[in-house]
Amino acid sequence: MAKDSSLRGATAFGAGAVGAASSSAEAAASDVLRDGMALLLRRMNGTSLPAGQLKGHLFEYIEAARFNERAALARADFQARITAEDGRPHAPADIEIVKGEEVVKEIQAKASDDPNWIATKQADPKYAGMDRLAPKDQADRVREISEQRARDLEKKGDPAAEIWRDSAERTTKEVRYGEVGSGGTSNKELDFAAKSPKTFVALEEARAVGREAVTAATAGAAAGVLLGGMISVVRNTAEYRRGEIDGRQAARNVAVDTAGSGVRGGATGATGVVIRHAAHKAGLPTLAKSNVASAVAASLIEAGVTVYDYAKGDISPEEAAERLGNNGCSTMAGIYAGAAGAVFGPAGAVVGSVAGYMLAGFVYQSCIAVQRDARLAEEAMLRVTALCEQAGRLLDQQREEFEARLRDHLNERQANFDSFFDAIDAALERERTADAISALSGLVGSAGQELRLANFEEFDASMMHSDSPLVL
Repeated sequence: MAKDSSLRGATAFGAGAVGAASSSAEAAASDVLRDGMALLLRRMNGTSLPAGQLKGHLFEYIEAARFNERAALARADFQARITAEDGRPHAPADIEIVKGEEVVKEIQAKASDDPNWIATKQADPKYAGMDRLAPKDQADRVREISEQRARDLEKKGDPAAEIWRDSAERTTKEVRYGEVGSGGTSNKELDFAAKSPKTFVALEEARAVGREAVTAATAGAAAGVLLGGMISVVRNTAEYRRGEIDGRQAARNVAVDTAGSGVRGGATGATGVVIRHAAHKAGLPTLAKSNVASAVAASLIEAGVTVYDYAKGDISPEEAAERLGNNGCSTMAGIYAGAAGAVFGPAGAVVGSVAGYMLAGFVYQSCIAVQRDARLAEEAMLRVTALCEQAGRLLDQQREEFEARLRDHLNERQANFDSFFDAIDAALERERTADAISALSGLVGSAGQELRLANFEEFDASMMHSDSPLVL
């Protein structure tokens, strides 16, 4: 049974990893949209703009975020840039489409309840040659107004007709470049975003994460069917040849194993996406990595299966402990592998306490789910209740251990930092520049980075041969 559990865990993790890889474009799109929505909320923070002007600013941020989301899905090599976020709040263009550092399109965005106001504002000579972006439910009316105004001015021989004609021809309902378009934003959506920005952002992110989860679940389920099916065929064929089971039982086992692997693979793929997104929101970069999120998702699902099997009496307490222990080791391995490349990543001891805390949490949550959703006999309920209480006590113990180990780890880090800063101060007091740079390099190296321009020769070469601005 323990071997079966290991095979299930390996299959679920492998399927989840396939799901994560298959949804890499959707993951990139989710990340880009989340970043764009973070900019929107930052723009909203503390603003005192009137509603009409605020809608115009939100329009830029929403359209840029949605365009970048679609560009990431298409794996395009261009993106939308908001000029205000680039330090140019008074630039004629509100949004630029850039390839690398080359601006390939400029866009002026206007939003209002009044299409006449939008058309008039867009017919400014300083916007000549730019796309004129309007809310998608008003763009057609804005274009009609601009076309009519251009015809009227042409009859009068007024040269201003040219800019109105240019505005009419370039009025668009979405940010678009090549085959990629944002899909547009309606005036109703802008009203909602202005009134309830956090709810709007949550819905946008949920939409993107939902799409990513569906893709990961579909690919994970397919991979689970393939991996689980192959393993089951090999194992049951061997048992059939040894005479341990007949052909009918072997076929039944393969069908059950294959279906179960598909379900676990799909669930792991979808759950991994949710964990990855939640980790991003919580500022946990290690857990936000796809491989770590998949490992945690597989562990969570396997813990639930183990708790349910134990509650039904299908496995003994010893076997449940063994399965949960193996599960915890695989979780720790996934977290440790993900943390290895992280700046200021946790030490091995800290990783172990994190994995222990998470496993206790898995067991506790699984117990709660089983108690809530399953119809259990009294004896099974007693088992689950006892396990739940034990998991709760273990959660408290693991949290205390984690906090203690983290304090020790941070104290050790602080001591290293202090020694580097002392060395820098001492070198500067003695005017020994080379020693100061060496200590500074050590400080940066302790964070997993490398000091740029570590000597005057590198500085001179950079200043003479690079056109890029100096970033300190």
